[in-house]
Amino acid sequence: MTNVIEHFFKPESMAIIGASESLKSYGARYIQAQLDFGYKGRLYAVNHNGEEVLGFRIYRSVLDIPDDIELAFICAPARFTPGILRDCLKKNIKAAIVFSAGFSEAGEEGHNIEKELLSIAEQGVRIMGPNCFGPYCPKGGITFVSGGGFSRQSGRTALIAQSGQLSEGIIGRSFGEGIRYSKIASYGNACNINEADLLEYLMQDEDTKIFTSYLEGVRDGRRFFEIARKNTGKKPIIIWKVGMTETGAAAAASHTGSLAGGISAWDAFFRQTHAVKVGSIDEMVDANVGFSCLPGGCGRRVTLVSGGGAGGVIGADACESVGMQMSPLSKQ
Repeated sequence: MTNVIEHFFKPESMAIIGASESLKSYGARYIQAQLDFGYKGRLYAVNHNGEEVLGFRIYRSVLDIPDDIELAFICAPARFTPGILRDCLKKNIKAAIVFSAGFSEAGEEGHNIEKELLSIAEQGVRIMGPNCFGPYCPKGGITFVSGGGFSRQSGRTALIAQSGQLSEGIIGRSFGEGIRYSKIASYGNACNINEADLLEYLMQDEDTKIFTSYLEGVRDGRRFFEIARKNTGKKPIIIWKVGMTETGAAAAASHTGSLAGGISAWDAFFRQTHAVKVGSIDEMVDANVGFSCLPGGCGRRVTLVSGGGAGGVIGADACESVGMQMSPLSKQ
């Protein structure tokens, strides 16, 4: 049986709900991005008015579409999303991206709407989001609303990030270093599909050899920890955990409604899972490059080559501080 999460990365058909005749609308821009990226599946536009966008007929509801749909992309205002998701459930659509913002990150009213989405999801539809960019997968031909020009070359690294804009930044920074991605998920508020679901899926994904993530908080910390610990040594797990200060935690709550978690808990997580802790885009990219280039089973023993004495001292400190072993060279 196909994992429903697969529908987000390799959908055979998509309904874009909120695609208006205006080419400036997010729905129309999303359709254009998929066309530019080379999506090979079926696309359907849905809106309460309008006749056609980019050559596609506009249906009034997903229920009016005569064919089966695997994935819905919802970019309507937050207050309309519960009704739209109920229609998706009636249409037997198993996967939905809620691109729209205005949910738990925006106050009590938005929090209540998000709870309603979760209640609907529990009846048989998985949600990525809300407040997210969704998936990017070269093999599936699917990309972000702003990603029509992203690389179509598939790689070995996966990325999950609650921030869509940062995901774009990581993709751009990685490209020049030769890193290509198997799958990326910008999953926003994680009301239904969360980081534990994605970690579990990507640990089993044959296309993914390295797992990277930007985390503001986790919805199910115990499950995320257990999955990471169970998979220790199978694939590198690289994590950029933010929101560790009081101010950062408040910022995370206003961005994706996340509960960030304490420093001591995350220190214990890294010790017990052997996940790699990074603190910036540069560190994430460097760690990714390292794991991409190092041969399997190379161990901890290293030799440092430096053009000057200071480099040798700095390098020796750096190596020993992370547990590498620098054996002294013989005179020969």
